[in-house]
Amino acid sequence: MEETKIHLRNDKPTDIHFDGEKGLPINAVLVLARRSDENGCHILSYGNSDVLGNLVMTFYERCIREHPETAEIMEKLAKDIVDYAACARGEHLGGFLT
Repeated sequence: MEETKIHLRNDKPTDIHFDGEKGLPINAVLVLARRSDENGCHILSYGNSDVLGNLVMTFYERCIREHPETAEIMEKLAKDIVDYAACARGEHLGGFLT
């Protein structure tokens, strides 16, 4: 794959094209891109929170089968997110505050 195009209409994703092929209809997209020349990133997300959450969960489930090492990183990340959220809310849970 050399090129991907995502079309939006009224700030909502309508379809995605790979290498000029016919578009596939979509209703959500989540793109995380890390810049190669610095420590910055680009995040694009369109869709409601339930659909985006389902995308992340589906990615995790696929990783369990196909890339267990990535699933393991996602599990550690999930724990860190919960600890970070607890800290931000002033709760004293987990090892994040120690």
